Amino acid sequence: MVELMTNHMVRVADQHTLSPPQWYSQSTSNPRSINEKEEWTKYSDIESEIIEEAFNKNNQTDLLELDNYWIDLTQSLQISKSDKTQQRQIKRILNNRNGNKCLREERFFLPLPIGKPFNEWSHGGYWFINEWQQKQFKNISNCDKVEQAANGIILEGNQLDKQSDAQWIAQKLRAVKDKDEPEIYKCCIKLYTYDSFLYSLLNKTLRENDQTKIDTLGPFCHYLYYSWYNLGTRTTLKVYRGANLGPDAIEQYKRAVS
Repeated sequence: MVELMTNHMVRVADQHTLSPPQWYSQSTSNPRSINEKEEWTKYSDIESEIIEEAFNKNNQTDLLELDNYWIDLTQSLQISKSDKTQQRQIKRILNNRNGNKCLREERFFLPLPIGKPFNEWSHGGYWFINEWQQKQFKNISNCDKVEQAANGIILEGNQLDKQSDAQWIAQKLRAVKDKDEPEIYKCCIKLYTYDSFLYSLLNKTLRENDQTKIDTLGPFCHYLYYSWYNLGTRTTLKVYRGANLGPDAIEQYKRAVS
């Protein structure tokens, strides 16, 4: 009874938060030291979501599997798959409405290849997506397209040793494959915003026009691209992005706008 009441109180508290709770693992070099300052590292967005979903289930006794770790929620422990003696404490932090979320530098300050800082002919990836569309049956259903997207992401995730992330993304896609297109669009947009292998892989693929990934990433790119035109929620505004650029890359940008 006490445990049920505690879980209920946690869920009530969560209703007053702006964003989902964030999970952390202890990253202090010597976690047993009493003199060393505690340090904590955020799990990725998807890893945190996976842990949170398991946390909200009534049965937390089973070990939760991530790509590199096992999570023991009953003991609040992270256990390395390669060495079970390597264990770290984990904790759950609620993000309140007034809290400031950390800038995701890895996402917004990606290093750009000097030789090709932008692709003038990509048109937002249209040609890549068009190649995929030409390979499809004329009346292919949304259900089939979403299933293709899910399977493609699983294949790409397996190649990058990101099986857990890929399976979770595929699960979210399959949950909306029988729904209306706007729901599919919203799901794809949300998945793209997560801190995961997917956004960096998509950006790299479209920037380099990597046609070897048309079959695996084409269907997801299709929905992401057409969400811009079909959701009817467009707003004109300025956005800024930081990047660490060398002199050669800066000169290329100058020539492009001159």
